[in-house]
Amino acid sequence: MNRQGKKTIFNCQDFWLIFIILVFLRIVILIFNSFIHYKYFALSSGFGKKLHHQQQVYARGIYLSSWTVASPDKLESLLGLARQNQINTLVIDLKDSRGLVAYDSQSPLVNQLQTKEARINNLKQILSSLNGRGFYLIARLSIFQDTELAEKNPAWALRNKKTGKIWRDNKGLAWVDPAAVGVWDYNLAIAKEVFVLGFNEINFDYVRFPSDGDISQIAYPVWDSKMPKAEVIRQFFAYQKQVLEKYGPRSIDLFGLTLWHADDQKDMNIGQLLVNALPYFDYICPMVYPSHYPSDFEGFANPAQYPYEIIYRSLNKTQPILTQQNAQKGANRVYLRPWLQAFDLGATYDLPMIEKEIQAASDGGGFGWLLWNAGNDYSSFNGYK
Repeated sequence: MNRQGKKTIFNCQDFWLIFIILVFLRIVILIFNSFIHYKYFALSSGFGKKLHHQQQVYARGIYLSSWTVASPDKLESLLGLARQNQINTLVIDLKDSRGLVAYDSQSPLVNQLQTKEARINNLKQILSSLNGRGFYLIARLSIFQDTELAEKNPAWALRNKKTGKIWRDNKGLAWVDPAAVGVWDYNLAIAKEVFVLGFNEINFDYVRFPSDGDISQIAYPVWDSKMPKAEVIRQFFAYQKQVLEKYGPRSIDLFGLTLWHADDQKDMNIGQLLVNALPYFDYICPMVYPSHYPSDFEGFANPAQYPYEIIYRSLNKTQPILTQQNAQKGANRVYLRPWLQAFDLGATYDLPMIEKEIQAASDGGGFGWLLWNAGNDYSSFNGYK
């Protein structure tokens, strides 16, 4: 009864009408919040309309070690530098060149073999914060150069023919057999896990056979030495795509010189061929550091002093093959996104030198770029506009 003593009629039709209105308002609020997040994401990342909701990202990135990410002060300092210098992408080392998994992985085999060192003990929260601040996040995984896995599971390790002990390269690092499917599964389990944790992309490094040290003394536990090395690596390329494609984009690091052998099919005895990588990845990341090219390359006594010429010519050389591949892939294009030198070797790499590299990457047909400095010292890059 109401105050006047009259009956108030509230039937089912009224209830459902109010319910529908409330649901509609809730949807409007959610769409509005998503729009605000979208606008913030695009503007704060400084590179276009949106980031996480598209596969093709024009990355302007820097490499960060797990030690840096685990240090709040150092990380925050670098994030400030990144924001001031148009950096929108962070490549974070989650499985380093020794093979240590740098977070608290729940992969059964990682835990069984104890191949992790959880330097980053709050990875999921860090990723959520970085995503919220507009960064595109790439997890870097070293694959076949893996001292931890070789020592913890010697059945996969390369052996020294003379001594029978684990074979090591000139840096004292051990390797596992690129033909061992168990090694593939071990690494791809980690890759799936870090996608779920919040990374936007996986970057594979050291997907090759060893290149330095006394490689003539290597005994392989799985590879039969008959299948070409390039075919072994191609099969891994195909396998990772089959396993990971539904999770997100993947990129592969290649020697810079592979771009110069794109038309003659020479794998430099490490198994890397550009044409074998193109069908299976979203981004090809050649390490076109000018200091790593031999003396007199392309007529330059010291290639490190000519960053524009070396990088432009390297990337430009691949364009016919890249165009042909993309014509076959249709909408699923593959992009060249080079690693650039941000360290002094062969020449001083100050801001003008790095800017020449960036210009060469753009002019040569690259789609974005990544800066490499092992110690994460990007002070020379400060001031880029």
